[in-house]
Amino acid sequence: MAELQSSVNKSNESAAGPDGVYYQFLRHLSESCLHTLLKIFNNIWTTGDIPPSWREASVVPIPKPGKDPSDPSNYRPIALTSCLCKTLERMVNDRLVHVLEPRNLLSNVQQRIYTEPVLHLDGQPIPVKGEAKFLGVAFDSKVNFSSHVKYLKKKCLKALNLLRVMGHTDWGADRATLLKLYRTLVRSKLDYGSVIYGSEKKRVLRALDPIHHQGLCIALGAFRTTPMKSLYAKAGEPSL
Repeated sequence: MAELQSSVNKSNESAAGPDGVYYQFLRHLSESCLHTLLKIFNNIWTTGDIPPSWREASVVPIPKPGKDPSDPSNYRPIALTSCLCKTLERMVNDRLVHVLEPRNLLSNVQQRIYTEPVLHLDGQPIPVKGEAKFLGVAFDSKVNFSSHVKYLKKKCLKALNLLRVMGHTDWGADRATLLKLYRTLVRSKLDYGSVIYGSEKKRVLRALDPIHHQGLCIALGAFRTTPMKSLYAKAGEPSL
């Protein structure tokens, strides 16, 4: 039972296969249902009788970003298989790894456990860090920039607070001055290093759009519900 629960907890939020069973279903099963599922798994392991739906996959074509969607070659297929099958596979895999790795029966190219190289500078070991900043841009070990986008968003939100103060309706600056302040305090931060961190996933980069939107709304005195394209046209500012 511990192996089954561990396998379920390791699951990701992936879609269901042809059997229509989601991981969310498995995470919310009662203890009695889990025992029933464990009996089914043990029976499959003993008899080798695999359910037919486990041998099937629902293939979903995903369009490649920036490609012509009318061309079938510009899609990549994603195969959705049974979550129940993958749960049992993880249980079997954990047992195999437990036996094979201590005996060095797996090739080095098949293991995903990599030890970091030990580097020394003047006789002192250089610590390995998962993230480093270079010229104001945060790089992680996988050359992703999600952490930099979060840092940038937090930094720009502070600058927006200053812009709100300067944009007071009674004694604040005029529209032209506020736009200059926005470009200086916020837009400059968003533009800096964008040729580098702009390679991050679009869903991550979209977190910066509300910053751009809020800044233009404050500078123009517009409502938050004002369409983005209208703000761009009125302020003479391009999108991020």
